[in-house]
Amino acid sequence: MKDTLHLFNPGNTTSIGKYAVILFFTLFPCTIPTLYADDQSPTPDLFIESKTDYNSANCVIQGTDPEQDKERTEIGVGETVNLELKGKRLGEVTRVTWKIVPDGNGASVKAIKDNVKKAVLTANQNSTEDSNATVEVTTNIDSSLNPSGPRQKTFQIRVPSNIKGKHSGMRVAGYPQDETRIYPEHQLNLS
Repeated sequence: MKDTLHLFNPGNTTSIGKYAVILFFTLFPCTIPTLYADDQSPTPDLFIESKTDYNSANCVIQGTDPEQDKERTEIGVGETVNLELKGKRLGEVTRVTWKIVPDGNGASVKAIKDNVKKAVLTANQNSTEDSNATVEVTTNIDSSLNPSGPRQKTFQIRVPSNIKGKHSGMRVAGYPQDETRIYPEHQLNLS
C-alpha cells in the first residue's frame, strides 16, 4: 500500500503538486512555445507571390485544388500571371521596379499603375520552344534588406506539342441538336 497515491490526503502535498503542474500544462499546452512565434517566423522580409488567371488543363481534367493550381510556376504560351510583392516590411516600400532577366526571353512584365507593388507577367503567345522567364523586382529598401540582390521568381513557359480533346458526351443546352449520338470515347487529336 506504500505505492498507492492518495490525492486527497492533506499530508500528501507532493503528489498534488505534481498533478497540478500536469493539469496546468494539459490545459495550456501552447502558451510558452507560441509566445515569440512572430519573431521566429521563417517568412522572408519581401517575396513575390504569383497567381495565374486561369487553371491549367491538368487541374480541370484531374479535379485538383483550383487555388493551389493557380500558384504554379509552369505556364503556357500566352498565359498571364498576376504578381504581387508581399512580406513583413512591405509598408516601408515606396518604389518598385519589375523586369524580366535576362531581357527578351519569351515574356514581358508590366506594373499596375494604381499599385506598383503589383504587376502582370505575360508569356509570349508566339513562342515556338520552351523557355524560362525570371521576374526580378527591386525596391527602395533592397540595400538594407538583401545586399546580395533583388528578389526573383522563375517561371517555365511551355509550348504545347499536341492538343488532345475528349468529348464528355454531354450536349450544351440552347444549341441545335443533331440525330447522331456522340460517344465519350471519341477523341480529337491535333499535332
